[in-house]
Amino acid sequence: MTQPPRSIICVGGLDTSGGAGAAADIRIAAALRVPCQIALAALAPQDAAGVHQVFPIPAGAFRAQLRSLNWQSAAALKLGMIYLPELLVILLEEAPPRLSWIIDPVLSASSGGALAVPGLEDAMEARAFPRAGLITMNRDEAAHYARDFPDLTAARELAPQLAKRFDCAVLLKGGHLEGEPVDVLAETEGRVLEFPGRRGGVACRGTGCALSTAVACGLAAGRTLPEAVAKAKELINRAVEGAYPGPAGAITAP
Repeated sequence: MTQPPRSIICVGGLDTSGGAGAAADIRIAAALRVPCQIALAALAPQDAAGVHQVFPIPAGAFRAQLRSLNWQSAAALKLGMIYLPELLVILLEEAPPRLSWIIDPVLSASSGGALAVPGLEDAMEARAFPRAGLITMNRDEAAHYARDFPDLTAARELAPQLAKRFDCAVLLKGGHLEGEPVDVLAETEGRVLEFPGRRGGVACRGTGCALSTAVACGLAAGRTLPEAVAKAKELINRAVEGAYPGPAGAITAP
């Protein structure tokens, strides 16, 4: 019997404007020709003014999605928006322990609005982070879990500290820094690598979702983590340069 192609599983939210979340995950995986299985944790109606409301997926419906996935073919799990600690518990129950997670700990939307209930941050650190092979964080997310990194020097100092604290690789994303958006990757062995980026003419939505999903795709293709991050960053650079207008801001075009 022919084995199914190695896939990724993306767990996150549905951004109704199409810029971020599951829409970005599917665009990136399709561009990289990696099968992408989706499990929605929440519906987030939003537009250029921000997130208007969040509707978490009922627990039974979320579990049913997870049980319909082909876990055997999955090479990586990308976790974005989960919204509720209760849904995180279900994911932990259903996901096989062999999978390494790429976690983008979504707390708020770039257009404004909370995408996590109080208490989720602690649950993520206590329950999800120990499953992670990589955690990606922007300045706001790093500030929630540790402290802000206002410049590249601070990112270089903070990244290895977080890698040691969480016992997994950490990628601090430089999109909110002044100047060129350099990302800093710290591995648990102590190695620190930097990945330069380019800015487009407009601010893009969904770049964080796209980057973490692209890394998951790289791992599914058999790349090492540094190789996967480097290829993901190259794709995001092209996607930002080719961004096109959307109803809630520019959309990355891989």
